[in-house]
Amino acid sequence: MKVKDIMTKQVVTIDPLARICDAARLMKSSGVRFLLVTQGDRPVGVITDRDILMKVVANGFSARRKQVWEFMTSKPVCVAPEATMGEATKLMRDLQLRRLPVVENERLVGVLSVADLASILCKNLS
Repeated sequence: MKVKDIMTKQVVTIDPLARICDAARLMKSSGVRFLLVTQGDRPVGVITDRDILMKVVANGFSARRKQVWEFMTSKPVCVAPEATMGEATKLMRDLQLRRLPVVENERLVGVLSVADLASILCKNLS
């Protein structure tokens, strides 16, 4: 099985110049705990609800004045849609990642998450 077979194709993204408060609002309205930070279709980082809490709120920064690029994790580890599930799972395990952006020709095409893997595992156990 390939990554493209189980990845989530609709990914919530945000621009690196967006304000942190806008990122938090987007997470809330979309029901997600992370956003892929993109410039055009190219992923340049990831920001999570934990990043916002621990790096912004806990340090007393203004979420209205600070921008996403200041607190995102840059250069996210990505995987190709043609990668096997074994390759992706090993990468996630070895790097302790919960999500992998799926990139083809430097363009974001989806995301593979632990939840995606769990859903396949549950189907196979049924």
